[in-house]
Amino acid sequence: MGLKVRNDYGFLRSKAVFQIFLLIGTLFFFGYSLGEVNAEEEVGCCEVDSSGNHCLPTTNSNCDLNSGSWTPVSCEQTSFCSTGCCFDGSSGVCDDRVPKAGCVSNSNALFFDELSCDAVSNCDLGCCELGTNFVYNSKFACQDLIDQYYPSLNIYDVWDSTVPDEYACIYQSTEDDLGCCVDTDTFGYPDSCIWGTRGTCSSDGSEEDASNFAGFYKETYCSNANLQCPCESQDYRGCVGEDIYWFDSCGNQEEKVEECDYALGNICKENDDDSASCVSVNCVDTQDFPDNTHDSRMGGPRLNGESWCTYDSPSGGFYDRPGSRQYRHLCVNGEEKVEECEDFRNEICVQGEAVVGSQTVTSGACRDIESFSKLDIDEYIDTENLEDSTIQPGTSDFNDEDKKLVSSTSVPVGSKFWNGENSGECKKGKSECTVIWARKNWLDDWDIEANEECETGEFIGDSNDFCRMFGDCGADVNLLEIFTDDGLDVSWSGKNSFDDKTANSPKSVPSSFVKELKSKEGIFGGMDKLNEAFTDSFTLSTSEHVTIYQLATILAYSFDFSTTLFGFFEQSMMLSPLGAIFFILISIIWGDELGEILGKIMGYDQEFRDVTVSCSPWQAPAGGDDCSRCDDDVRYDEDVYDAPVKCSEYRCKSLGTGCELINEGTEEQACVDTYVNDPNPPYITPWHEILTTPYSVDVTANGYDIEPIVEYYQPLTFGIELNEYGKCKYAEELGIPYENMVNSFGTSLDSEEKEITINSPTPSTEYEYYIKCIDRGGTTNPTDYVIRFDTSSEPDIQPPVIDSSSIVNGAYLAYNTTETSLELELNEPVSLCTWSKGVDLPIEQIHGENSFSCGNSVNCLGTLNGLESGTGTENLFYFRCADLAGNQMNQGYEFRLVGSDELNIISIEPANGIYYYSDFVLSLVTANGAESGKSICKYVDDTGAGDLFLNTDSSYHTQPQTRSAGDYLYTFTCEDIAGNLAEGSAEIKIDVDDNAPIIENLYVQGGVLSLITNEPSTCEYSYDNPSFIVGNGYEMVGVNVVQHSLTLTEDVYYIQCYDEFGNIGEMTTIYYTG
Repeated sequence: MGLKVRNDYGFLRSKAVFQIFLLIGTLFFFGYSLGEVNAEEEVGCCEVDSSGNHCLPTTNSNCDLNSGSWTPVSCEQTSFCSTGCCFDGSSGVCDDRVPKAGCVSNSNALFFDELSCDAVSNCDLGCCELGTNFVYNSKFACQDLIDQYYPSLNIYDVWDSTVPDEYACIYQSTEDDLGCCVDTDTFGYPDSCIWGTRGTCSSDGSEEDASNFAGFYKETYCSNANLQCPCESQDYRGCVGEDIYWFDSCGNQEEKVEECDYALGNICKENDDDSASCVSVNCVDTQDFPDNTHDSRMGGPRLNGESWCTYDSPSGGFYDRPGSRQYRHLCVNGEEKVEECEDFRNEICVQGEAVVGSQTVTSGACRDIESFSKLDIDEYIDTENLEDSTIQPGTSDFNDEDKKLVSSTSVPVGSKFWNGENSGECKKGKSECTVIWARKNWLDDWDIEANEECETGEFIGDSNDFCRMFGDCGADVNLLEIFTDDGLDVSWSGKNSFDDKTANSPKSVPSSFVKELKSKEGIFGGMDKLNEAFTDSFTLSTSEHVTIYQLATILAYSFDFSTTLFGFFEQSMMLSPLGAIFFILISIIWGDELGEILGKIMGYDQEFRDVTVSCSPWQAPAGGDDCSRCDDDVRYDEDVYDAPVKCSEYRCKSLGTGCELINEGTEEQACVDTYVNDPNPPYITPWHEILTTPYSVDVTANGYDIEPIVEYYQPLTFGIELNEYGKCKYAEELGIPYENMVNSFGTSLDSEEKEITINSPTPSTEYEYYIKCIDRGGTTNPTDYVIRFDTSSEPDIQPPVIDSSSIVNGAYLAYNTTETSLELELNEPVSLCTWSKGVDLPIEQIHGENSFSCGNSVNCLGTLNGLESGTGTENLFYFRCADLAGNQMNQGYEFRLVGSDELNIISIEPANGIYYYSDFVLSLVTANGAESGKSICKYVDDTGAGDLFLNTDSSYHTQPQTRSAGDYLYTFTCEDIAGNLAEGSAEIKIDVDDNAPIIENLYVQGGVLSLITNEPSTCEYSYDNPSFIVGNGYEMVGVNVVQHSLTLTEDVYYIQCYDEFGNIGEMTTIYYTG
């Protein structure tokens, strides 16, 4: 369709014809009139006659002297009728040889005396492209057309000054003509015949030359016999857009065969037999993934535009397997397509469904997992309040590496587990428990008094589930359901036999837990509830008239993914390992409750058994037998999908330690076993340099001995070196196969150096470590490598030493704290520790209630009471302990706790009230507490949004804010180093102006533009950029006032005004004619 605009050149031509007619008519009129006038009445040049004509010869009496001048000379001899170029600023049109008087009578016109328009820059011509129209005009004329008909276009995008003439400009409109482009050989005969547009044809258009066929033949098929192209007509059928067309034997499009009506749900599809047909835009059948039980329509038909999610493994509930990712499938014009969400589960696929008319439809979307809230596990264990433990994206705590944070989606983020990238996160999944055995006396039976559940295999399984919450950690199965437990290490310390009872010391994940990991299908936990929330958010009409396009739009954007997830996350807890591990962690007895139990069994025989479940990066199965199975999935099959998913390094590495992704990004990309030709196991040698001084290595036939005799209760570090990267384990007896060993020797990561530390070896003991290693190709040592050492049997006469405490020595106490639990760690097992306040007393003089329970271990638990508050108040305690040999500390260990006052917020700004600006600073002043008000403060508004103050950790805290108009309730919480809390709030109303300033009046006087706005504002201008951005222009005189001024020196000005609230007014164009 042509451009429905005023044709300026046609307008100018008709205007010129009218002017010529008018001029001729006027000459005849004046010729006639002159014949009638008195010979004495003189004829001169009239600037404006009584009819409004300019610069015509007439008498003084016919001249309008109120509008112009008359002089008794010819018009060529006057200044006011000199000719030049007239530029019409409103239309952008330039006219040559126009009288000055006629030009300046137009207030929007500029006159250039005695100049041709070719010499006026405002009249430079270029090609103005407006839709399908091409007009050769000035930049200002082009802008005028844009303003009238294409206000969304930008002059800099559509006007091209490099086009040399009108022909070249208009020729551009023919570049989209369709036809056959013929290139010829050296003899002038067709060499190449291609159907396309004129603009893509390389021929010079010499088709009229009978001796040469080269050229562009508009609307002529290449099979036309006159062109002599080697192309046979109607050779096969194919698709162009949504319709069926004939194609010639050269592959060129010809006439339409059949029109497929997309509006009725049909589209053209090409078949394998060189034919094409109209088929439904819906997908009649889709790929089935039986283990994806979250969608009952999996594998069935889908509507055009529908999308849905599939998963490599069970998802949510922290069941996502190492190497797995998530996928979005789409039905597009009758074909199923697959898209991968970002690898390492940095994106998750969320799906919802709705009923439209009588049909159920779905929509899936890949979403950044960092856009969902996280759960602070330690905070939840302390408070059991899920809402208070939820951390929102964008807050300072959201990426705090010191906190134990997991995604509220219950999907663990993947990582490069093979190089230990996630070691720091996995360490957060460590679990510890102290089992307390006791009996009244030697005649009584031993019984477990606390944490009996920690002696069960279920505790190890739950601890592993807790470990897996932090990513690819611990023991897990890969995509092929192969289980490995190299990332989990279980260690026990303490007595194992209690008369006729033997403690249960499980060291591996129970088989029932492994079976569950392998058998899980579907989605769980946060993912399940998230999909429910996605579905619940749909507000689709049940009308039959909802189109698939509207459907896709609604499904894609109808859910706010920043919504806090704790509401349904809490409901999902018991559906996943999260619920079980939280139950076990919360139910483990510790702190004050443990102190109460210890108080009840004070004086009993006690034994402490400590279990530590260490969490490390998950490790792939040894070897590389399964590397080639990386693409063993229909989503990766190019025979099924036009653009299948490609095997990634993450997926490849999860299949085996020998797997490597080669030729990444090329057609030869593959996951291969790089150790397939390595039959040799790792070669083990002593690591001399790591051995604790003053010990040395004595190499034996199958290992080494450590010499001399090792002192007991003193840490000992020793290790081995390998000739290649590998993993090592050890057993305490000879001949255990590597796969049955449960103790890692050193890091579970592949490395060439391995070390372990024995913190407190017992006296008179022979230690033997039977070690086997495995390389990344899966080859293990056939025989054990043995490390031996003996500990000293000389009498123990040295008293124990306190190494550390659970509360830092010298720490502050919160105000009004009267007692606190404390754990001590010593260098050797002890039978008891006692304390006295203010004075150092020997153990014999201390009452039983001032004793800590130690259970013949290196850890002692108890409660300190009688604490006093107040700034500067020092609570001084002395500890003395006795080891198992009866050696007592002769000098007490000094331990101080410092009291504090209550922390107070003494100033809040802004105070409660109404404010008329959107930018302000929240500020608090805190006083007292442990360090004279020094604290860390955070704020939360009534929407739940908040964060730590930008400037805090002092007694003065500030946080800039920018808020729109509305009512706001801020709640403030400050905490100092002692744990003192102070709270406050502020209710403020922001009443700001949302309206842009309006120019109410403007005028020019003495070359100065005066401009008046309806409110205080600041105005900026540009004289060469009609699209300039506020801040990049020149300021007019007057900042934040209503009257502004500007000295005019240019022909045109573009002006914008804005107020103090950032509201920007419309662009105003001013033309100045001088």
